[in-house]
Amino acid sequence: VPPKGLTRMLSFSVGLIAVLVGIGGSVISLPFLRKYKMPMKNASGVAVALTPIVAVVGAVGYLIAGLNYHGVLPSDCFGFIQLPALFGIAVGTLLGVPVGVRLTHILNDKTLGKVYLYLLCIMILVMLL
Repeated sequence: VPPKGLTRMLSFSVGLIAVLVGIGGSVISLPFLRKYKMPMKNASGVAVALTPIVAVVGAVGYLIAGLNYHGVLPSDCFGFIQLPALFGIAVGTLLGVPVGVRLTHILNDKTLGKVYLYLLCIMILVMLL
């Protein structure tokens, strides 16, 4: 079990970095949980539970920050939130979550960790391109 002080510091850092970079907090929190020997199934469950909190806080921040740019941004934006992108992400999430849950119950811990690592590498490559 990680020390409480370290967990609190990491929680704040994960939220801050995730919101600023526009990524889910699980990218940072999941490796931390795995370092303390938490099984992949449990670690991914905790990370997924944290993601909506980070997403809502980030969305509110981008909404407020973008309100001063009304008329400059495209008409489909609400603050810095582009509504078609929000819809696409929401639909993709709703379709992808059941698949992820199923895979989590099918794959063993080691395979699940490798799949996560490969997906993380693909995400990094996509972000760099």
